[in-house]
Amino acid sequence: MLFWRIFKPTVVGVRALIVDGERVLLVRHTYLRGWYLPGGKVDRGETVYDAVEREVFEECGIKIRNSRLTAIYSNVEHN
Repeated sequence: MLFWRIFKPTVVGVRALIVDGERVLLVRHTYLRGWYLPGGKVDRGETVYDAVEREVFEECGIKIRNSRLTAIYSNVEHN
């Protein structure tokens, strides 16, 4: 925790919005309550596109291609 307070590293994450008609793909994690869009942390040297494709496959078993960036958000409380 001291490392995070001193150096305040930026963590980049991705989320995927996958829509099929009027249905939206959501996942439940074992470590959080509720439903979420699939996603997670971008690894060092990885593009956001590679990360979102990897995370969706890891969490849902779905291979996606041709993902596109829709929005960028920043949590000033965290970073």
